[in-house]
Amino acid sequence: MPQSAALPASPGVQWASDWTSARATAQRDHKAIMVDLSTDWCTWCKELDAKVFPDARVGAASAQFVPVRMDGEHNGAAIVSHFAVTAYPTVLFIDADGTLVGEINGFAPADEYAKEINLIAKDYHDYPGLVNSVHQNPRDFGAATRVAKIDIDRQKPQDALTLADSMTSHGGGAEAAPVYNAVATDDYHAQNVDDAIALFRKSLKIAQSTKDLVAAHIGLVQCYATKDDMAGANQHLRAILALPGVPPNIKASVAKILTDVHKAGADGGQ
Repeated sequence: MPQSAALPASPGVQWASDWTSARATAQRDHKAIMVDLSTDWCTWCKELDAKVFPDARVGAASAQFVPVRMDGEHNGAAIVSHFAVTAYPTVLFIDADGTLVGEINGFAPADEYAKEINLIAKDYHDYPGLVNSVHQNPRDFGAATRVAKIDIDRQKPQDALTLADSMTSHGGGAEAAPVYNAVATDDYHAQNVDDAIALFRKSLKIAQSTKDLVAAHIGLVQCYATKDDMAGANQHLRAILALPGVPPNIKASVAKILTDVHKAGADGGQ
C-alpha cells in the first residue's frame, strides 16, 4: 500500500511539551517564554483554543517566543502564585531568567491578539537598546518614555517613577507627566489612594498637554470621591471645566456630574 503523505504542520501556535522543555529552548534560542495559563472550567480559554491559537497570524507572532500551555490550578499553580494571576485566560511572557516581560489578559480576536504579541515582542527586543540610549543621554525623552511604559507593563512601577523623576530633573516634565498618571492610576486601582493622590498632584505640576492635565484631574476626582471628600472632588471637576481645549463631550460629562452632585447636596439638606 502506498504511504500516506505527511500532514502539513499546523499554522497556529506551536506549543512546547512542558515547562522544562520550554525553558531549555528559551535559554538556547535567547527567547522569552509565552505561558498560556488556563483552567478546565474557563470558557474564554476554550474560545482562545478554538478561534485564536490555531490562527496563522497568531502562530507567526508566537514564534518570536517559546509557547507552552499550563493549567493554572495544577502544573502552572506556582507561576500563578508568583505573578499574582487572578483571572483566566492569562498569557504571561517570561524571560528565561524569570522576569515578566509582557502580559495579555482575556480574550481578543485573532488579529488583535497577534498585534498584542507583536507589540510585546518589539518591546522585548528594543528594551536593552532603549535603556542604553537613556543611560548615554538622559534627555532622550522619547526613549525614556518607552522604557517607563515598558517598566509599567512589566509591573516595575518604581523603576518607571525613578525614570520619570530623572526626566523631570532634565527638563522633560511634559514627557514625565503621563508616567506619573499611569502609575497613579494603577495605585488607585490597587486601593493605594494616598499614593495615587501624591502622584496625580505631581503630574499636575509639570503636565503641559490638556490630555495629561485632564487625566490627572480625573484621577484626583476619583481618589477624593473614594475618600468621601466631595469638596476635593468638586475642586478638580471645576478645574477641568476651566482648562482650554477640553473636548466638548468631556466638558458636558463633567458639568453634568457637578450638577448632579449639587442637586444631591441640596436634596440632602432638605
